[in-house]
Amino acid sequence: MTTIDPDTLTHFAPDGAALSDKVILITGASDGIGKALAIRAAALGATIILLGRSEKKLSAVYDAIVESGGPTPVMLPLDFLKADGGVYLSIAEQIKADFGRLDGLVHCAGILGEMTDIEEYDGTIWQQVLHVNTTAPFALTKVCIPLLKTAKGAVVF
Repeated sequence: MTTIDPDTLTHFAPDGAALSDKVILITGASDGIGKALAIRAAALGATIILLGRSEKKLSAVYDAIVESGGPTPVMLPLDFLKADGGVYLSIAEQIKADFGRLDGLVHCAGILGEMTDIEEYDGTIWQQVLHVNTTAPFALTKVCIPLLKTAKGAVVF
């Protein structure tokens, strides 16, 4: 039987170095994993584009990044439930105008929906869950592909 030393699974990059000069768009950046990732990536030197539905929560993440000395982030308040294709395209155009590229796109936004038997599940809520968790990330990724190619960037779902 092979055992794995847990210390070999952890890597700590020095703050302000590993992601220096990288531009990363994080959806769901106002809370949970997205928030934690945004703060840590900024500490590693990345300029973070914070996308989330709560402007108040995004402002708190923005402030935390600025107060910790990270690069000034960009806030994009957006509710995926209310967004359409034109909104995604305008986001990509703005990123191109401001940065000329996108080094990373991380999809952390998501909704759970209802915890119920499928036979009782509301069809409208099901469509909302699919839109936020699948359709919106697809649409945003699609319009950002040229920016990601320019930077040889990556997408994480």
